[in-house]
Amino acid sequence: MKTFITFLLCLGIVFHAFSQRNADGMLIQSTTQSVKERPQVLPSPPASPRSLCNEDCEWLDIRSLDEINVDGAADSYPWLSADGLRLYYLRTDGVDQFYMASRPNINTVFINPQPLNITYPTSGDPISCWLTSDEKEIYFVQTYGVGVFYAQRNSLTDPFSTPVQVQMNGLPSGFFSAPSLTQDKSQLFIYSSDQIYVFDQTGNLSYDFSEILPLNPVVPGQLSKDDNAYYLGVGPTSDCKLHVMCRDSVSNFSNSNPLNGISMQGYNGQATVDAGEQTIIFVYSPTNSWSANQLYIATAHCDPPPPVSVQDPNEIDFNIYPNPAKNVIQIETDVPLKHLSLYDLNGRLLIDQPLNHQKINRININQLESGMYFCRIITLSGKSAIRKIIVE
Repeated sequence: MKTFITFLLCLGIVFHAFSQRNADGMLIQSTTQSVKERPQVLPSPPASPRSLCNEDCEWLDIRSLDEINVDGAADSYPWLSADGLRLYYLRTDGVDQFYMASRPNINTVFINPQPLNITYPTSGDPISCWLTSDEKEIYFVQTYGVGVFYAQRNSLTDPFSTPVQVQMNGLPSGFFSAPSLTQDKSQLFIYSSDQIYVFDQTGNLSYDFSEILPLNPVVPGQLSKDDNAYYLGVGPTSDCKLHVMCRDSVSNFSNSNPLNGISMQGYNGQATVDAGEQTIIFVYSPTNSWSANQLYIATAHCDPPPPVSVQDPNEIDFNIYPNPAKNVIQIETDVPLKHLSLYDLNGRLLIDQPLNHQKINRININQLESGMYFCRIITLSGKSAIRKIIVE
């Protein structure tokens, strides 16, 4: 009998902790919110597209990831691999820990979620993570205010090394989450107090506060894989909508655009995208409560921009042919190019080639195996664009 009473008390403590956390995972005062039934979300009807950085896109085929979501387990803070085939996320199911689920291709469901093989620090609990493009290095946050940690592994099947703490000078005290780094690790973005803080690298695993992104209030988000966009929720946690914030130069973020098609009432945040920004995974909570968090997925349907008589100065006219290709591709643009990078579906950099400030460039690809790749170009002014290519 005593054991049973102890079990009930522990269960009450766990429920109390759940009811005290909002969808971001931050402690709140209210304990009276009830969990509403998750709405059935059908593919959105076509609507007038909005500008999504350089493309006109509508986010459709919205659905809950019921194949991996566990009711009441607060599935949260996803990170999607560059090829869209592996999903890392936090699950709170008796214990807080990161999981990884995978799928054989982008048209199938995620299967077999397994806990990451990592030893967490003894203080606090893990809440959110970010991985490098090869998925061999991880940065993660321990709550509450314990810190940001780093670990690495030799392969996707090996355990991570013992985590070491990242020095974050100027990090606000209290709750923070959602670390996100540029691919060269020169900048680290993190969420705290309804804002996104930016830190500049000053040494190995050392960062100093630099600035705050010009949006408030917001909920946690994440950089795109090419570092040129930041996906996040805008608005109070009780009713925030997904936006994308784009860079207006090499270093600065400015305007944000709502993601057209995702308009569910409640909390929409913690977004992550694949390398082509064709798949987005985010957290939806109808009641802004931690235990109601569920992972959702949507796909981008992008239309070519309408013809214009005057060339838009912000648009990069970027063509690759032949596509599919075998030995050589030719890239034509309306502005001189500075650099080209080519990545495989795992985010590995295969070609890293300076260009000679020409508008027409021929690239040798005969060393590549058959498959799909991502080609990124950078202009002299620092603007960039990405296209998919097929190698036969």
